Amino acid sequence: MAEKTIKVDETVHDELEALKQRHGVDTFNDVLKRVLGIAAGTDVDKLAAYLNDELRSAIDEIVTEIEDTGKLNRGYEEGYGVEYLTFQVAGTHRKVADIAFRDGSFTVRYRDNKGEMKKCGSGYENSDTGARYGTTSDLSDRYDLADVEESVRNKVEKAYRRWSQK
Repeated sequence: MAEKTIKVDETVHDELEALKQRHGVDTFNDVLKRVLGIAAGTDVDKLAAYLNDELRSAIDEIVTEIEDTGKLNRGYEEGYGVEYLTFQVAGTHRKVADIAFRDGSFTVRYRDNKGEMKKCGSGYENSDTGARYGTTSDLSDRYDLADVEESVRNKVEKAYRRWSQK
């Protein structure tokens, strides 16, 4: 990324610092992306815009499944050209799940007992069937959306139980 310098007065700098905390981001660049509407943030419709109709519908069901797990707050992260809708235990910054969005696919991950993010569901566009699903790295015709929802529910409930503890 090209380094650019923007001069701001102390009041603007203080407000940018406050926005970094409020949005849970590390850089002023991330703050400005959100404020300027460049980053999708937690808007599921924007995050899922590059998915076909079937996968967009699946994402709505998966988000509901995750949010029904417990008291969670949505968040947004970006890295390596991928946007993530994150789910943190309310009142903490402990992420228990996230959904990675790419052009034509999504991946759902949960925080395992060691604190590592592991895949528990995915879907991608398929020209023959409209969509293919998987619960781990294995994407095949033997999985359907119900399998992904069950895997997500099971793994995220466990993650929530583990990581919501003080």
